[in-house]
Amino acid sequence: MRRRAPTALLSLPGRLALIDLRARGVACSAAVDAAGMPSDTLRFDRAACLAQAPTGALPPQPVWLLGALARSLMMVGALESALEQALRYAGERMQFGRPIGSNQAVQQPLALSAGDVAAARTATLAAAADAPSSARVDTPEAAFSIAVAKVRCGEAATHACAIAHQVHGAIGFTREHALHFATRRLWAWREQFGSDAWWAARLGALAIRAGGQRFWPSLTRRRFDDAAASAQAVTPRDISAPFAAQPHSARRSRGP
Repeated sequence: MRRRAPTALLSLPGRLALIDLRARGVACSAAVDAAGMPSDTLRFDRAACLAQAPTGALPPQPVWLLGALARSLMMVGALESALEQALRYAGERMQFGRPIGSNQAVQQPLALSAGDVAAARTATLAAAADAPSSARVDTPEAAFSIAVAKVRCGEAATHACAIAHQVHGAIGFTREHALHFATRRLWAWREQFGSDAWWAARLGALAIRAGGQRFWPSLTRRRFDDAAASAQAVTPRDISAPFAAQPHSARRSRGP
């Protein structure tokens, strides 16, 4: 029998709330993601709140923002695994008396994949360094860095998974091969806590609001808060507001 978490932590405007999932007002629709891992949809209707606390200096929607960072870190590990498996298979698979990895047509996409993985790793490490911590809560650059990391990891997942499966050929699509443990999780994780397109759209909106004169200084400082000069300006904190379209819904993962 699968275990289910008894509570859920939600990011609400200006505060965090701990919700009792066993109480009235909570509806759970069981589902699985592309990797076959439990990924339920929760809907709340006047659900009981066990405890709540103000977010304080943290960016709005910190659960969503830090969830995107956690997924980015996990994606980097899966990307490295997919690339390692593809490189190993290209060196082991013999065709016409030599490894398929000796062909330039195989080497070039693997090199492109390695570049994507390296860029995703660099962006994610920078985001982890900028993330809020117990010693440093108010980190205005965190939202920007995490958004960049999620975009870069999502793009890398799309390219690296395709290349890894192309290199492996038919064997890579079987459940008996270990490749799918990395690629199917990458396909699932790139959509969770905001897809690369979702985060890219918000970064683009911030850049447009910042304007041409403030774009480069904001980019080098990894924050767009200079755009706040306008009353309608979008600040870095605005890119971590994911529940605008579905304010009463949330997703969570069940235990094993």
